[in-house]
Amino acid sequence: MSTPDAVYLTGPQVDKRYSISAMTRWRWRKDRKLRFPPPLIIKRRCYWSIEALERWEREREAKSAA
Repeated sequence: MSTPDAVYLTGPQVDKRYSISAMTRWRWRKDRKLRFPPPLIIKRRCYWSIEALERWEREREAKSAA
């Protein structure tokens, strides 16, 4: 799953990466068809693995190319 040296992004960092709002990120999390990676939740804060985000990006790119 994740390695000890895995890098994680906070919600605002994810927002910046995709140029989206916090509300859009919330909608992406709730949209099962989109399959946005689930966050790691620590003390009610969400963190996303860069590895999982990059995998999701590759899957979306492959889907759009097909």
